[in-house]
Amino acid sequence: MRLKGIRDIASGLSTLTLMLTTDSRTVGIVLLVFSIIPFGDMSNILVSGGRKATAFSVHGVTCAVMLFAGLLLIKVS
Repeated sequence: MRLKGIRDIASGLSTLTLMLTTDSRTVGIVLLVFSIIPFGDMSNILVSGGRKATAFSVHGVTCAVMLFAGLLLIKVS
């Protein structure tokens, strides 16, 4: 869990830095790329026999929101 927390903090700080220093299209592209992280987490939970409700409600929704926000940012720019 510590590694996951560190990964999430680094990803969030990277996105925040880009939001402050670059255009919305670039941030959108990065969000699309970073959406692989919650998708991978969801897949790992499902493959290892974890709770489907947790996999979809936490990681699946996070992935969907990141994809939506990324596409929206690309479209707006």
